[in-house]
Amino acid sequence: MKMHKWADLKKAHLDPEQIARVDRKVATELVEMSLADLRRELGVTQVDLAQAAEMTQGQISSLEHRTDHLVSTLR
Repeated sequence: MKMHKWADLKKAHLDPEQIARVDRKVATELVEMSLADLRRELGVTQVDLAQAAEMTQGQISSLEHRTDHLVSTLR
């Protein structure tokens, strides 16, 4: 999946309808991402995330490998 930065899209001078369409697509893709995918897209390591969440890296790894922990599940 090709990723675009929101700032780059805003520079393209999109009209409100195009912006709304992009927002809907982004929201859909985020809901479908796994926790590991989301963490990687944010550029955060498991160690960084574990420190922020006051967990161990092993606990983060376990969460990421569970099949029932999609972002939509956590919401």
